[in-house]
Amino acid sequence: MPPPLPALTHQVNFDEASRAAFHVWVAPSIPPEVQSLLDDPAAAALTPDSENFWFVVAGLRAFVAAEGDGLLPLEGSIPDMHAMT
Repeated sequence: MPPPLPALTHQVNFDEASRAAFHVWVAPSIPPEVQSLLDDPAAAALTPDSENFWFVVAGLRAFVAAEGDGLLPLEGSIPDMHAMT
C-alpha cells in the first residue's frame, strides 16, 4: 500500500531539497569566461559606436562593482517546489 499523501509529499520535498543542496556548499564566484568579458576594455570605454552587447556587459560590470559585492546577480527564477499550500 502506498504511503499516506503527507508522507509522500514530505519525501518529494526532501528529494528536491537534496538535489538543490549543492548551492549551499559551492562558494559563489564569477566564471573565468564572464570575468574576462567584465575586464575587457570595450566594457569600460563605451562609445556611440559600441555594440549593444558591450552596453549590457558594462551594466553587469557596474552591478558587480556597486551592488553585487563582487558577485553576479542572482538567478531571477524561484525553484518550483512541491507543496500542499
